[in-house]
Amino acid sequence: MLCWRAISPACGRWVPPGGYVDRGEELRAAAARVLEGVLQVSDDESLEVGTFSADTIPRADLAFSSARDAFRNDFASRDSR
Repeated sequence: MLCWRAISPACGRWVPPGGYVDRGEELRAAAARVLEGVLQVSDDESLEVGTFSADTIPRADLAFSSARDAFRNDFASRDSR
């Protein structure tokens, strides 16, 4: 799940819910953290919310390098298993 930001910084870019994935955090851990209560998407922060499969994540439109790094690292570790 990604949110299309409606506020600065990075207005009009995609971000993971909550606006971040901690550097070094695995995506599954981030998703669990979000599902446990961090996900409080408000209308003033997100224009849109979307779900994506691994091959359709809009990587070029992700708002922050930490999100791009997290996705890249997670998929690289999956490929090496």
